[in-house]
Amino acid sequence: KAEAEAIRGLSGRFDLRVHVVGDCADDDSANIVSTAMAEHKAKHDCEAWTYTHAWRDVSSRSWNNQNVLASVESIADIKKARRREYAAAIVVAKFKSDKLYIEDGEKLLPCPNQTRGVQCVDCRLCMKTEHLRNNDISIAFEAHGAGEKKVRLALETV
Repeated sequence: KAEAEAIRGLSGRFDLRVHVVGDCADDDSANIVSTAMAEHKAKHDCEAWTYTHAWRDVSSRSWNNQNVLASVESIADIKKARRREYAAAIVVAKFKSDKLYIEDGEKLLPCPNQTRGVQCVDCRLCMKTEHLRNNDISIAFEAHGAGEKKVRLALETV
């Protein structure tokens, strides 16, 4: 509820990435936060999106048609997330191409920020979850940030 109130207090000057840290662990929380996301969009005419690690437990319907990507750990998880009506995002050790490619039957589209330097505000791919779902496309991110080496090592040993 506090998170939803914080969203309602934003200026709406920019698109909103919800949950840079944290997640909604149950259907009620997802409903509360997604309602605030929808209000933010309606009030400010800008998008909101988030990633969830709780996609196995939280129904995609609890997000009320907001832009939510299942943060998955494997290609098998992409298939499971799709069955639960989520678009998916996955971290990979290294892109096999800088364009859309197929891995184990799944279409992976590398993040345009990582492959072409396109800023998120211009790309907006993460805000197109309906398009991603309808076309069975998942967004791939190469391991990055402070834990990049650790993540790459973990992914390469899987």
